[in-house]
Amino acid sequence: MEVIEADKASLALSWPEKAKGIIVVDQAGYDVAVEVGRGVVALRKEIETQFAEPKKKANEAHKAITAMEKRYLDPLVEAESILKASIRTFTAAQERIRLENEQRLRAEQARMDEEARIAAAIEAEQAGASEAEVQAVIEEPTFVAPVIAAPTFSKAVGTSNPVTWSAEVFDMKQLCSAIAAGRQPEALVAANQPALNKMAVALKSALSIPGVKAVSTTVVRFR
Repeated sequence: MEVIEADKASLALSWPEKAKGIIVVDQAGYDVAVEVGRGVVALRKEIETQFAEPKKKANEAHKAITAMEKRYLDPLVEAESILKASIRTFTAAQERIRLENEQRLRAEQARMDEEARIAAAIEAEQAGASEAEVQAVIEEPTFVAPVIAAPTFSKAVGTSNPVTWSAEVFDMKQLCSAIAAGRQPEALVAANQPALNKMAVALKSALSIPGVKAVSTTVVRFR
């Protein structure tokens, strides 16, 4: 759908090349650039005005569609959240049970290994081994296979339980001190640029913050 006339569209597309052909090295070139710039801005405003209403209608349609989608998705998102919370609670409880079983099995394995070493030492002593040899039997390291308790439930197909990690900054001063001391990389923090820019606008050249400087930029506007 054409929103603007073909001649305006063609004119808009031709302006970049025309602008490149304007060389500003003297007063005459400067005056031409300003005059052409005013024409560019006038055409831009005209095109923006012509697109305003179609954009408004498209935005309203998008909002209506999004609201309708949200109406049906919100209950599903809520249901999914409830189910996931229940599953997380259950799996955490089952994992605690599994770890308790594992700890019990490891303790049992350690007890059996200790009894086996004592039995071997007694056997060696009865066979005439010296006290040092008996002690060596007792202290001899033995390989213990890792004991891992089996899960207490069967995980359903179509689900996964990845463990995700994130960092929480609980003391910004400590973090910044570690960076300043060179113990941590600078990439761990970022300056609050919007806040710094507001201060620069307010204070201008009087801005005085360690590690920060005020930067001025001249902006050209056509009226």
